[in-house]
Amino acid sequence: MTTGEQSEAVAASAVPTTSPGWLAFARKALHPAIVLPILCIVYLCITVPMLQKLLKDPYRAGRFIREDSRQYRDIGQEFADGDFSMPYVKKKPHRQPLYPLLLAPSLKFAPDSKFALGMVNIVVGLLTLVVLYFATRGLFRSDLVAALIGLLFITNSWLMQQVSTMLMTEPLFILLEVPVLYGFLRYLQEKKSGWLWLASAFAGISYLARTNGLFVWMSLLGALFLWDLWGLLRDRATPLGKRLGRFAGNYTVAVLIGIICTAPSWVPRVRDYGNPIFHGHIANFMWVDTYEEARSQGEQPTFSWHDYAAEHGVGDILHRWWYGFAEMCYLTPFGLSHATQILAMLGLLVAIITRNGRFLWLAFFCFVQLQPLIWTSMANHSKRVAYPGIVVFEWFLAALAMAWIAEQVWRRLSEGRAPVRL
Repeated sequence: MTTGEQSEAVAASAVPTTSPGWLAFARKALHPAIVLPILCIVYLCITVPMLQKLLKDPYRAGRFIREDSRQYRDIGQEFADGDFSMPYVKKKPHRQPLYPLLLAPSLKFAPDSKFALGMVNIVVGLLTLVVLYFATRGLFRSDLVAALIGLLFITNSWLMQQVSTMLMTEPLFILLEVPVLYGFLRYLQEKKSGWLWLASAFAGISYLARTNGLFVWMSLLGALFLWDLWGLLRDRATPLGKRLGRFAGNYTVAVLIGIICTAPSWVPRVRDYGNPIFHGHIANFMWVDTYEEARSQGEQPTFSWHDYAAEHGVGDILHRWWYGFAEMCYLTPFGLSHATQILAMLGLLVAIITRNGRFLWLAFFCFVQLQPLIWTSMANHSKRVAYPGIVVFEWFLAALAMAWIAEQVWRRLSEGRAPVRL
């Protein structure tokens, strides 16, 4: 085990068996059977009343389903009515089908209930809490770290607002990113093909929730491909033919899994536009400086890199990238959750100091998949667009920081005594 990996698995591996009573009590109190139900109950006590309060206010209730939310509801109604041909692609090609599909049951069985619609995101958020808890517990083998990450989740006021008062795709996208990152880290640790394929599958499914899931999928496979290529070139013990065969086979399967999982998005786009990744006016954001300009031509993409290059120089390009980088990697995440951002930055520092290759590569993966969001941040600086692309990475880096801090504390407490896990 490397120095970096040790900091992940020993968050509380040095609590003395002959420890003071409060430590023994803490160890029992942190058991998942106790902590997770408490976290879930607190979460529901926060989110459900927020939804009920919104719906009791006539003005806010009237605005609950508007603009983007109305489009998701209308697509969901098509699914509820049994139409899965996805005719919406002809009118709103930038929309994806998975979130409306989740709305469909409530639209079918409780068609007039805004509360039922609002509960869809609340349930998605609850699933995120549970999956995130077990993902961090599995990676760090620490009930303490898992509990603290769960606490970070339910104290994120922006996220609680998203799941309780808006009918949008952000909570679903965040849920799907958790198994992507978990599979990514487990694959780097164990080199088992199943983790690569799992991560590819969920990355593909995340594209069905939000279009930037396509960049997540491509960046995931690209980052792992480079990692494995480096390992393949360094491996001299295994015959080259066998190494190349395993390498090519793994990534062929991963790509096929991603293609299959994204089929509900690209099949109707091929049918209607002859382009599997046609997303309408969203392409405009790559080559304009303002939101209004990107939307000015309706649903059709109008601008190209030729238009941008004709009016911008190298200085503009550097300024645009730096603006987006500062917005995506500091201003937005720090503004929405100070604690998460600080702990994530500490986790990155811990990864650097301890030479933790897995988490350094996780940071690289994060950086690569953020590039389209960084580049388009000037034209579309909505926090709800930016934040889901980074918050899950922050949680895992924050967990690394917590594990490292806990290791230092428990190591001092356990001097001269046999260790137990917390």
